[in-house]
Amino acid sequence: MTTIRQSLMVIVLRITFVMQVIMISNNHNCDGYSPTPLLSLKVTGSNNGIRNNRNNKLCMHMNQNIDDEGKLKRSTTKKDKEEMTLYDYLGAKPKDTQEILKIRYTKLARILHPDSSPDLKELNDNYDLRDINGAWEILKDPKERKRYDRTLQAKEISEGIESMVSLGIKTAIPWLKKTAVTTVAAVDLSTKAAKEGAKAAQVGAKQAKNAYGNFELEQERKTLEQKAKTDDTKALLLAKELTELPAKKIASLEKQQQKQKQQQQQQLSSTEAQRILKSFQLTNGPTKPPKSLLNEIKVLDDTEGKYKEANKTQQLTEQATIMAARKVEQALQVEERAQKELENAQRELKKAKQNHVTAQNVEKSAKVEERAAQQSTTKVETNLQKTREKVRIGLVQQQDQFLSKKSKELKTEKDECIKSSEQFRSDAKKLNIKIKKL
Repeated sequence: MTTIRQSLMVIVLRITFVMQVIMISNNHNCDGYSPTPLLSLKVTGSNNGIRNNRNNKLCMHMNQNIDDEGKLKRSTTKKDKEEMTLYDYLGAKPKDTQEILKIRYTKLARILHPDSSPDLKELNDNYDLRDINGAWEILKDPKERKRYDRTLQAKEISEGIESMVSLGIKTAIPWLKKTAVTTVAAVDLSTKAAKEGAKAAQVGAKQAKNAYGNFELEQERKTLEQKAKTDDTKALLLAKELTELPAKKIASLEKQQQKQKQQQQQQLSSTEAQRILKSFQLTNGPTKPPKSLLNEIKVLDDTEGKYKEANKTQQLTEQATIMAARKVEQALQVEERAQKELENAQRELKKAKQNHVTAQNVEKSAKVEERAAQQSTTKVETNLQKTREKVRIGLVQQQDQFLSKKSKELKTEKDECIKSSEQFRSDAKKLNIKIKKL
């Protein structure tokens, strides 16, 4: 009898402890957290609502899918797994520090980001970046993490003790039936207490589920509002760029009305023309420039080469003219000296005169060549200016087409952002109404 009484007391104490743990768990769940895993939700603009993602849970524990180098291992199976905690999504443990959690989240976000994973389409079948972000949003705040840890610990203790009590009752009841009739009433009392504890546990679980549902809807509403703000900012930036677009005309393409300004500003070269034409191709749908413009740029390049050669020839003739002038001056000096020594140097005087005549002939010839070179240079320069004007006009036309097309693209993108922002706000309002109804 003493042994039976002791067993009954142990069972009653265990049931009482379970009830206390369940009450503590209910109090923690009222804070708005639940140790259950996050659910992946997607917002679609076509049906103006929210639908669950086709893969609401990750396939494998993240700490088993990250190697020593921080790279994501390939998942080869798609199967449902047991319930995960927020730490499981980051591949971490509850005892890890905030720094370790931050490092693990950074690695996972870098691997699962759309711009960094070449096989993202395959990875998305097994992983969801939004689950990782949702877990980090809670665990990054020490206060929020502490509240979540209390809820998680209460749930683990409750589940463990409930299983122990259940096992103890199943083991004790057959043995108690073999005892005296006086023990039947005690067994009934313990069974009734166990049923009441199970009922209280079900009520607590229901409250936790409702609290988690409200928390999830609130998080989704905040996400939609943040997306709406992001699209608003992007729309403002696009509108500003659209307003400033006409002011981005290239100054070297504008026609100079005055000759003085034309000399002060840099002339349009074939290299500059090719660079400008290449910049016009930096659009979502680049247009092929006309062949006539490409030919004109090629002609401009050839004409520039001819102009450089003509300019070089002109410089050489100018140097020859200078040298001839110097020789004439020297001959005159020699003639003057010869005249002073006429009586003693008739022959030298005659020779000096001959040199003078020869130098004059050379000077005349040099001047004729210089004049011809100047005429040739002027002609080439005229052709160069005409060619430059043709190229400039062609580039101006291309510029107008580019600016018009870019303006349409920016307007379309801005309208899409505004429409997306309105849709996000509408969805957020619907979620807010839904939260208030719960």
